[in-house]
Amino acid sequence: MKCVAIIVLYNPDLERLDENINAIRNQVDEVRLLDNGSENPKVIDEFISSNHFDNVSIDHFNENKGIAYALRIGTEWADKVGAEWVLSLDQDSVAKPGLIDSYLEYIDIDKLGALTCEVEDRNVEEDKAESNKANDIVDVDICLTSGFFMKVSAYKDTDGYIDDMFIDKVDFDICLSLKDAGYRIVRIPYVGLLHELGRITTGRLLGRNVMVTNHPAWRQYYMARNGVILHKRHPDRYTLKQCLGMEFKELVFSVCLEKNKFKKVFMRIKGFFKGLAYKK
Repeated sequence: MKCVAIIVLYNPDLERLDENINAIRNQVDEVRLLDNGSENPKVIDEFISSNHFDNVSIDHFNENKGIAYALRIGTEWADKVGAEWVLSLDQDSVAKPGLIDSYLEYIDIDKLGALTCEVEDRNVEEDKAESNKANDIVDVDICLTSGFFMKVSAYKDTDGYIDDMFIDKVDFDICLSLKDAGYRIVRIPYVGLLHELGRITTGRLLGRNVMVTNHPAWRQYYMARNGVILHKRHPDRYTLKQCLGMEFKELVFSVCLEKNKFKKVFMRIKGFFKGLAYKK
């Protein structure tokens, strides 16, 4: 059974990328890097060649076409090279030893479309991944793209990654597309990924500790826009009530807990109305 990994790059930190590649390249048959218009492509090529990664290749794009485009190209490459399963990773994510072997223990689950795992976040002091670790598998509706182990044949039963989404909620969309096609997404009881989500800080709101990711204003635009698009594409799985509730919560968090709040709120509102204009 052939398993491959795809890693989306954009101006990567080469030290972290080295850690990332070395953590996964001996767990899969091939690794494909999708360079999304980095400013230093020659430096990245020199890094790859100097490390003599025998099963690592790279595909450069001449501009940043977005994570959705890169994931689509990477998954299509996985299909072309005859892979049955494809693992997607962010450039900052590092797979734990034994991740793929742990996934392979569960691939015979009925109607399985993809597997995910427990995730440890570098930004969170307390290891919540370990504290939340269960003893059994859990069916989930959505999960991160990083660490997502997808069955290629299941992907081909969906309309794939949508280039228009560019970034943010791309992971939610492919998950819901798999669910729409009748597949299960299962989280296994294994902390298999070291990940980094934004620049998480903790603040107090209405007497409770809440975590905010502190994404920049331009990301707030895509988060809001793609939330509406997600509802339009999967109205039964991501309802209008859920969409509006999420937008209200994120607006409150931005106003009360984040810096540069006015610009972020403006971009979220702009993104929301852009999403309303989106045609499926």
